[in-house]
Amino acid sequence: MREEGEAISAARRALRRIKGLGAEPQFQEVSDALPEALRRKASDPKLGTWLLARLGGSGCTNAAFELLHVLQSLQLEGNVYHYSSVLTACEKGSAWANALNLGNDMASVAVRPNQLSFGALISSAEKSGLWSWALHLLRKMRSAWLVPDAISYSAGISACEKGCQWRDALTNLELMPVFGQLPNILSYSGAISACEKASGNLWSLALGLSALLPERDVVSQSAVISAVEKAAKWGLALSLLEEMSLASVVANLVSFNAASSACDRRCCWGAACMLFHSLSSKTHKADLLSYNVVISACSVGRPRDALRLFMAMASRKILPDVTTFAAVERACGASDEQAIPEVLQTMERWQIRLFRTRFCFPCTKGVPNGWPHIFEEAARARPYMVVSCTLWISLQPRDFM
Repeated sequence: MREEGEAISAARRALRRIKGLGAEPQFQEVSDALPEALRRKASDPKLGTWLLARLGGSGCTNAAFELLHVLQSLQLEGNVYHYSSVLTACEKGSAWANALNLGNDMASVAVRPNQLSFGALISSAEKSGLWSWALHLLRKMRSAWLVPDAISYSAGISACEKGCQWRDALTNLELMPVFGQLPNILSYSGAISACEKASGNLWSLALGLSALLPERDVVSQSAVISAVEKAAKWGLALSLLEEMSLASVVANLVSFNAASSACDRRCCWGAACMLFHSLSSKTHKADLLSYNVVISACSVGRPRDALRLFMAMASRKILPDVTTFAAVERACGASDEQAIPEVLQTMERWQIRLFRTRFCFPCTKGVPNGWPHIFEEAARARPYMVVSCTLWISLQPRDFM
């Protein structure tokens, strides 16, 4: 008993030394960090397991790998617990490719994965975007008479969601109760997100899945709103947003933007403006997508409001993109000429450099009265401001005929 206690004390000292070697320790450094007493005990796999488990729990990926190699060089046969600890370190340290390679190494040395190592491998496959490999591991796990837990299934469903494989996501959701696992909020959220990202119109399926949720959270509800947004169900999107509030689920910017986008798709500028202005009373700040959606919604029905919102972006230090300019162009086409100089001056303040292309403003045709110098100065100072030129041409096509 005393000898075992001394060995554990030596292992603790070795752990401190290894952690002190930095993020990328070398093989020899890790080997030197092991005291002689621990080397003599190297035939005892429990000490190696103890060290690897601590390194794995801390996410010390490189240190765990090197320690595994050191133990193997000491002719200590690696067991499933050793590999599981290193896999856990890889998962926590975001070294997912290393985890998958280690899984292949386990097969080559005839070490059968246990539930923990399978779970870490599935999670690594999910985070690496390898949905087919995640499903392969789930099938392999069941064929080995190991029951995947809810975490493993959720990781597999999430992998399918990222790979836009909604059918496989739903299949694994259905398999969970068959194998004695109740779907949790992560499982349902992954399946709902898979429906939301699908190319088909699966908003009703996403809505049905949300009704089965044991509890609602902002991630799952935002995914449902995004699904109905793609179908332009703006009334339903607003209802879901209201239900979130009633259920004490605080909506995030994704929720608001998705609901606003649904309103934009149906040209419901009033609802889009209401949602946009409600952001100012929330803890969330409008981002580029928020502005793009509300400007687009107002571009025809309320063009002056759209242009005011566009000019307000400068004070918020939000740089517009191509989508913004497309909506602004529509608003300019539906507005009067008086608003245009302000729009162009706003572009000047931004010193827009989004379109580095040839200058296409036809200077030989002259400038319309009332706009004496804005375009000419832009042409001299920034010959790449094709955006401004495009706006003018769309507004005054007869001046260039």
